[in-house]
Amino acid sequence: MPGMANVWGCILALYLLMHASFAQDPRDVLVDIYNALDGPSWTSLWDLESHFYCDWAGITCSGNDTSYPSIISIELPWDGLFGTIPSSLCTLTNLTYLDLSQNTIYGSIPDCIGDLVHLQSLYLYTTDIEGTMPPSMASLTELETADLSYTSMTGTIPSDIICSWTKIQELTLGVNEISGTIDPCICTLTDIFLISFTESEITGPLPECIGQLTQMKYAWFDSNFLTGTVPDLSSWTDLQQMDLSANLFSGSFPDVSYSLNATVVNVGANNFSGIIPDWLCDLTHLKTLNFQSNEFEGYLPTCVDNLVNMVSFRAAGNNLVGDLPPQIGYMTKVKYLALSSNQFTGVLPSTFSQMDSLLWLDVSNNPFGVTVLDLVYPILTLSNLMYLNIANCSLTGKLDYQLFWNDELESGFVFLNLVNFDMSHNHISGTIPSIVQWWYSLLRLDMSDNDFYGELPPAMASFQSVIINGNPDLHSTEGALPPYLTADESNSVVNNTGHFSCPVTHSKSGDEFMLDPDYYDFSLCACAGNYYGINGTCQPCLSNAYCPGAQTVHVNPGYFPIPSAQQPQLLIPCQTVGLSGQTACNPDGTAPFVCADGHIGRKCAQCKLHHYMYGGRCRNCSDADAGVSAMILVVVVFGVLFIVYRLRPTVRPRGDSFRFSTSSVNISALQKQQQNRPGDMTPELESPHFIPDPETSRDSSFMTSSGRTSSSSSGVGGGGGLDSGSKFISMSNMSTMVESPMTTSRMSNSSSPMDTTRFLIPTFEHSKTIPSSSPASMGEDDADMHISGGISGGAGRLTGEDLVEVKNDKISAMPRGLTSAGTFKITQLYLQMVSSVFSIHFPWPELLSPFSNSASVISLSIGQIFGFGCWLPDPTSYIQNFYMSLAMPGTLMGIGLVLFLIVLFLSYMLPSIRRRFGETLICDFIRYEAYVLFLFYLPTAKLVMSTFNCETDPISGIRYVAASPYVECSSTSEWAGVLPAAIVLLLVYILGFPLVLFIWLVRRRQILITYKMNRRLGFVYQPFRVFWFEFVLILRSLLLSISTSLLPASSALRNFVVLIVLCSAITLHLSIKPFRTRSDNVLEMLSLFSVVITFGAGLIFDIAASHNAQHGTDGGDVLAVAWLVLLIAAFVLAAIVFTLAKNVWHDMSEANSGVVMWFRRNVFSHFQRATPTITISSNSS
Repeated sequence: MPGMANVWGCILALYLLMHASFAQDPRDVLVDIYNALDGPSWTSLWDLESHFYCDWAGITCSGNDTSYPSIISIELPWDGLFGTIPSSLCTLTNLTYLDLSQNTIYGSIPDCIGDLVHLQSLYLYTTDIEGTMPPSMASLTELETADLSYTSMTGTIPSDIICSWTKIQELTLGVNEISGTIDPCICTLTDIFLISFTESEITGPLPECIGQLTQMKYAWFDSNFLTGTVPDLSSWTDLQQMDLSANLFSGSFPDVSYSLNATVVNVGANNFSGIIPDWLCDLTHLKTLNFQSNEFEGYLPTCVDNLVNMVSFRAAGNNLVGDLPPQIGYMTKVKYLALSSNQFTGVLPSTFSQMDSLLWLDVSNNPFGVTVLDLVYPILTLSNLMYLNIANCSLTGKLDYQLFWNDELESGFVFLNLVNFDMSHNHISGTIPSIVQWWYSLLRLDMSDNDFYGELPPAMASFQSVIINGNPDLHSTEGALPPYLTADESNSVVNNTGHFSCPVTHSKSGDEFMLDPDYYDFSLCACAGNYYGINGTCQPCLSNAYCPGAQTVHVNPGYFPIPSAQQPQLLIPCQTVGLSGQTACNPDGTAPFVCADGHIGRKCAQCKLHHYMYGGRCRNCSDADAGVSAMILVVVVFGVLFIVYRLRPTVRPRGDSFRFSTSSVNISALQKQQQNRPGDMTPELESPHFIPDPETSRDSSFMTSSGRTSSSSSGVGGGGGLDSGSKFISMSNMSTMVESPMTTSRMSNSSSPMDTTRFLIPTFEHSKTIPSSSPASMGEDDADMHISGGISGGAGRLTGEDLVEVKNDKISAMPRGLTSAGTFKITQLYLQMVSSVFSIHFPWPELLSPFSNSASVISLSIGQIFGFGCWLPDPTSYIQNFYMSLAMPGTLMGIGLVLFLIVLFLSYMLPSIRRRFGETLICDFIRYEAYVLFLFYLPTAKLVMSTFNCETDPISGIRYVAASPYVECSSTSEWAGVLPAAIVLLLVYILGFPLVLFIWLVRRRQILITYKMNRRLGFVYQPFRVFWFEFVLILRSLLLSISTSLLPASSALRNFVVLIVLCSAITLHLSIKPFRTRSDNVLEMLSLFSVVITFGAGLIFDIAASHNAQHGTDGGDVLAVAWLVLLIAAFVLAAIVFTLAKNVWHDMSEANSGVVMWFRRNVFSHFQRATPTITISSNSS
C-alpha cells in the first residue's frame, strides 16, 4: 500500500507540473487586453513596468495563489476603452465581476465567454457591441446580474440562454435591436427582481405566469410592441416601479392594488380604457402616476388628495370630463401636473393656489371656454411656476392688467419665475401691451394663432424666444421687421403650400423669434425653385423664363413681363431682330428685367429721349448725321419731282403746216380710201384709234380699228392694210418729221434713219374741209381735237397729237414720252411692297438691313431711318411721330401748292411767264398732286391701318396700339390725338381715293383721249393695256396694308392673307399682262416673285429663330436664304435700273431733250444719211 501511495503522488505532481507549464500568466492576459483596447488612451493608467498587476487600476485579485494571483474582478467603466474584446480574456476563469460598460467597444462578444463559469456580474451596457449572444453564455450559470442594454445587439431573445441563468436577479436587455417574444420559461427565474426590456422590438403578450415572480420590484417593459391584456400582478407585493408605457396593451387599468409600496406606476401611451380606479388613492407612496394617452373616461377620482407624496401626476390625453376636482390642489408636493387633451371645463380650482411646489402645469387642449384671466387667476401667485401651457383652451379676452400685476403680492409682479408661457391657439385679442415686459423672468412666449392686432411693442425685445405667428391682424405699418429682430437668410422656413421660404427671425439674444411673414409683407421671403413672385405670392415659373428661386425671374430674351417686371404674370413676345434672336427685351436674359440700351416702355418698343428708331433698334441721336439726312431728303424730294416731270406727255406740236419726209407717200390713196368709208366723219373724231404698241410700232405694220396689224411694203401709199373704219393710221416704217415754220430747221437737223417717229394722220371725206374756228368757241375736249384747216384746205393744225382710245377696256397705244411711266410705277410698288414685308416682325438678319433700309426710303419710315425724329421737340411722342410720318407726302403736296401759287401770281404779272407756263400750269399742278397721292398710298395706308389695330393686354385688359405697344387705345392717351386724323385719312384717302379713281376711270374712259386729260392724269392709265389696272394696284396695296397692319402679328391668318394677295397678283399679271411694254411686264413679274421669295424667307427666319432659341444655336445654317433673297433683290433692282434708264432715254428722245439732241449732233451725226423731203401742201394730190 505504501508503494501505491507513492505512485499516486507521482501522478499528482506530474499533473501539477503540466498544468503549470500550459497556464497563461494573468499579467500577460491583462497586457493583451491593454493592447487590444487602446490602453494608452485610457483614463486609468496601467504601469506595465510593474509585475504586480493586482495593483493596476480596476483589477482585483484573490490572495490564495501567491505565485500567480487570480484575477476575480475587472472594473473599467467609462475609461476610454476602444477596440474589440480579446479572446484571451476567457482564460481568466476565476473572474466573477466584469464591467467594461460605457466604452467604445465594438465587435461581438467572444465565443469563449462561456469559460468564465464563475462570472456573477456582467456589465457591457452603453457600448457598440453587436451581433447575438454566443451560445456559450448558457454556461454562465452563476450569473446574477447581466446588463447588456444600450448596445447594438440583434437577433431574437435567446430564451435558452437566459433561462439557464437560474440565479439571475437583474436582467437588463433594454435599448437594443433584440426582437421576438418573451418565453414563459422566464417565470422559472424565481430570484429575479429587476427585468428591463425597454425600447426594444419585443412583440406578443406578457407571459401569464409572469405574476409568479414574487420578488419583482422593478418591471420595465416600456417602448415595445407588447399586446394583449396585462396578467394578474397581485403577487407583486414588493413592486416599487412598473413601466408598461408606449406599448399596445389594452383592457382595464393593470391591478397593482397590492403593491402598496409602489412609487412609480406608468401605463401611459397604451390602449387601456375604462375608468380610473379608486384604489390608486391607496398607493400613498406613489410619486409618479402616469396614465396619459389612453382611452380612460369619466372623472378624476376625488380621493387624489390622499396621494400626498405625488410629485408627477399625468392624466393627459384621455377622455376625462367635468370640472377639475378641488382635491388636486391638496397634492401640494406635485411639481409636474399634466391634464391636457381631455374634456375638462370650468376654471382651475382655487385650491391650485396652494400648490407652491408646482413647476410645470399643462392644461392645454381642454374646452374651458372662459377668459384667460379667469382660467389662470388661481395660479398667478405661484412663485415657483416655470412652465405654463394653456394653449387651445377656447380662451377669450385680452391681456388685462391683472395678468401682470397683483397689489397683494409683495413684489407686485405675477408669474414671478415663469420661464415658458404658451397661450397659443386661442381667441385672445387686443393689442400686446408694453407691460408684457413685466414678465421679466419669461424667456419663451408662445402667442401664436390668436387674434392679436396692431404692432409689436418694443418690450417684446426682452424675451429670448417668441412665437407669435398666426395673428393675421398683427402687422407692421411700415412693412418691416422690428428693429430688435434680425433675419437669418441662411436658415429659412419652407412654406410648401405657398412654395416659398422665409428667413428665420432672431431676437437680440440669437434665439428664434417666430413671426408671420405677412407682418413685414413677406418682403424678406423668397420663392422656391421653379417658382416666382414677391411678397409671399409665388406661382409656377412662367414659360420662357428661368426661376432660380428668390424674388427674381430671369426672363428669356425676346419676352416682356406684364403687368410689370417686379410682378410678372405673363410673358408676351417682343420683336426680334436677326436670326440670333437679338431683341430689345432683356437681351442678356438676366435679372432683373431690362430693356436694351436706348429702349423703354411696354415691350421695350419706345425710344428714350435723344434716341431714334433704326431697323428695330433705338440709336442715339448723336449717331445720326443730320447733314447726310438732309441731303438724302433733298435728293428724294427732287427725285420725285423729276419723276413727275418726266411722266407728263410731250408738248403738243404747233404750226400751220405739216411737212413729211418720206420716200413714198400716196396721199391720194389715203383720201380715196377715206371716201369709200360708209358714214360721215365729223371733225370731232368721235372714235379715234391708237397707234400701235411701242414694241411693235417699229415694224412695217399699223393698227386697224379691229386691232389687226397689216403689212405694207410700199408705205401708206400702197393702199393695202387700211381698214375701212380707220380714222387714223400710223406710218411707222418711215423716216418722218413733223414741222411747223418755227421748228422746221430744228426738226430737220434731228432726222435720222435711226430715228423712227410715229404720227397720227387725220383723214377726212374728199369733199369736206374742216372750218377754221377758234378753240375758244368749242368745248374743252373739242378744242383739244380741233384741226385748223385741213389737208385739202390749207395747212393743218393738229393739237391732239397724242391721242388714245379705250376699246373693250384696253388701251391701244402708248403716247410719246410715257414709255418710262410703267417702269417708275413698278419701281415704286416693288420697293413699297418690300418695305411692307420687312415691316412684318420676322427676325430679319443683319445681312438684309441695307436692302430693307433702301426699300424704306420710298416709304414713310424715312423719318425714322435717317433720324429725322431727333429734330422733333419730343421724339418719344406718338402724336409727333405719327404726323412726322405724314410729313413727306404733306411736304411734297405743300411744295407743289406753293410753287403753283407763285407761278400763278407771276404769270399774271409777267407776260413771258404767262406765255411759258400759263397754258399748262393747272395741268402740271393737278398731275403733280395726283402723283404724290399715288406715290404715298401704300405707306400711308399702312400707317393709318396700324392706328386702328389695337391689341388687348391679357392681364390688365387695356388695349394698346399693336404697332406702338406703349400707347393705349383710350380717349385719354396720345392715340386719341391721332384718331381723328386717321379716320379722315381712312375715309377720304385710303378708301375714298381708290373708289373715286375707279368711278372716274369708268365714267370718263371715252374722253381719256384728250390732250388735256393726258397731260393731267395720263400717267394713271397710259402705261397699261387696260385702263382700270391702276385701281387693281391700289387695291393690292390696300390689302397688303390691311394684312400687315390690322391682322395680329403672331397669327397664321396674317401670313396666309399676305401670300394670297401676292399670289393673286402674280396670277392676274400672268393672265392679262397689264403693262403696254414687254419689258415692263417681265419687270413686274420679277418684282412680284422677289417679294414672294422675301416673304417666304421671313417665314423661314421666324421658324429658324424659334428653333435657335430652344437649342441655343446662332442661326448660321439659314444665312444662305438671306443671301438668296439679297441676290434676287439685286438682280431685280439691276433690271429696274436698266429698264428705267432705257425707257427714260427713249422718252427723252421723243421729247427732243437737249441731252439727247447733243448726243445726236455730236455723236450720231456721222451716221446720218441725206433723206429726200417732200412738202405736202393743201393742194397736193
